[in-house]
Amino acid sequence: MDLREASVCHAHDELLALSSAAAAATAAEDFLRWQFPESPRGKGWWSAARQLVEDAWRSLGEAKNAARLMDNVVLCEFFTTWMILTHA
Repeated sequence: MDLREASVCHAHDELLALSSAAAAATAAEDFLRWQFPESPRGKGWWSAARQLVEDAWRSLGEAKNAARLMDNVVLCEFFTTWMILTHA
């Protein structure tokens, strides 16, 4: 895999992780709006909401990691191109 392909792959992973984080955060927000602590059917709502928030944070961490990997690949490609052009 060349540097450009690696960059595209990491960008795709970043977008997927961000999408997953957004979905988890939206689900947590919707769940918290729907559920009330005094509700008799809501005994397990707090742990479910906490799990949704943890999922969102994990997805955001994965997105940040993918962005770092993509940045590294783009920088490598830039400096490789720069070296080729300056030594040609």
